[in-house]
Amino acid sequence: MRDRSSASLIVTGKVVDGALEVSVDIDEARARNAHDLDVELYAVDTTLVRQKVELETTGPGTFRGRIPWSADGNIVLNARVLQRSQVLASATHILDRPIAREYTLGDDDDTLTAIAQLSGGEVLQAGDVARLSSISATRRVAAAPFLVGLAFLLFLIDLYIKRVRPTAKEK
Repeated sequence: MRDRSSASLIVTGKVVDGALEVSVDIDEARARNAHDLDVELYAVDTTLVRQKVELETTGPGTFRGRIPWSADGNIVLNARVLQRSQVLASATHILDRPIAREYTLGDDDDTLTAIAQLSGGEVLQAGDVARLSSISATRRVAAAPFLVGLAFLLFLIDLYIKRVRPTAKEK
């Protein structure tokens, strides 16, 4: 999903040490000219649970917030700038969360070696792949005679059914 943000409102975020840290930046012209600005930010997880993030003003047009966050998956950040209950700007930002560690590919040689020993296999190294790919099959079975014989047998069965008609009653 692409971000729906305007140049006047920029929303960013990241998850650090079990907390969601977000920032909202309003363009300088809007921040200077508008009075009584109220900024709302909601974080939505993949189960559609919506949490409000309390924001603090850290500078002109700059707001920061932090809430505890333990949910997996992507996070949708919805922000809007209000002035006397009128929406001046809104933005949506998708925060891509990295895949959980158990789903990532990595080197776990101890577990792989234990599985190979239990199953009677072996752990291959990168150089072994080239060696194994040059080995050809040791036994080949010709399938053509079998398939030709099967086709001939089916032809004879078809011929018998069409010519002799074993299901037809004699008069």
